[in-house]
Parts: sequence; C-alpha cells; structure tokens
Amino acid sequence: MSFGGLAVSHLSPMNLPAGMPPLEQCRKELADYADYLLGRKAPPFDAGVSTLMEVASASLGRALEMQSRIQRGETDGTIAKGSQWYKFRTGELRTFIELSKNFVEMGSRRITAMKMEYDMRGSY
Repeated sequence: MSFGGLAVSHLSPMNLPAGMPPLEQCRKELADYADYLLGRKAPPFDAGVSTLMEVASASLGRALEMQSRIQRGETDGTIAKGSQWYKFRTGELRTFIELSKNFVEMGSRRITAMKMEYDMRGSY
C-alpha cells in the first residue's frame, strides 16, 4: 500500500539482536527502544508517517520474543519463580510490552489519518 508516494508495506530495517543476552543487557535494550518511542533519541530509520508504528512493532516483537524465551525457561524449570528473570518478565518487560502496544496503536492511527487525508484530497 502506498499513499502520497509513501510505501507502508515493507519490513522495518531495524536490526534486532537474536537470543537472550544477560539480564542487564536486556534491560539496556528495552531502555534504548523506549528512548526511540518516547522521542528521546532519533529512530534508527525514518520511513515518514509509518516510522513510529514500525519502530514500535519491531521493539514489541523483540520484547515478546524475550517474554517467550523466559516463559520457556520457567516451563523447563531453568528459571525459578521469584528469580531475577521472573521479576524482569512480570515487571519491567510486561510494562514495556504495554508501552509498545500503545505506540503501535498510535502509529496505526497516524497512518489511518494520513490515508483518510490523502483519500479526501484525491476525491476533489
């Protein structure tokens, strides 16, 4: 899909790490993503109106991957309830996931508004 010459159906060019680094590195990774979402840092790419949604989607995907890997460890018995990883998953990771979801929705609304504006201009 494109409107106003802006393609919005491409994959985001964020390079996300794979796997699970140490806990402190996971915390730093989430803090970096939050800085992009909250406008403290320029996003790693600029795709116009879809940038917010793409950055939020990529960081949400990475956070959900972290959550899934921690939950697998809990199920396998390698991560104990009450451990630092468990507290990370049920605390700051859960909060970051909610934050990211809100920014995905906000980005989607921005794209919808721009498309409506574009469609209205084209109908005159």
